Amino acid sequence: MAPGDGRRSEVCYAVVDCSCRIGHDNAGGGGAWYLENVEIDCPSLGRKWMFPHGRWLAKDKDDGQLERELFPQDMATVEYKPCE
Repeated sequence: MAPGDGRRSEVCYAVVDCSCRIGHDNAGGGGAWYLENVEIDCPSLGRKWMFPHGRWLAKDKDDGQLERELFPQDMATVEYKPCE
């Protein structure tokens, strides 16, 4: 995906000990992703995390990595009243 093209993809992710590992398998057309950030909202806990990235996940761009571990931006973590 190119920066600013407005497309979103569904991806598999896991949040463990305040980190997020995200990547793709480079399958299909358009395997290059520019990932600005990952936002995870958990209404049952009343928390939202922002994981900044601002890099490519692509074999032919940036450092060639297809997967990275991200850490939340402290100032962007939001707490609110959990859903009941």
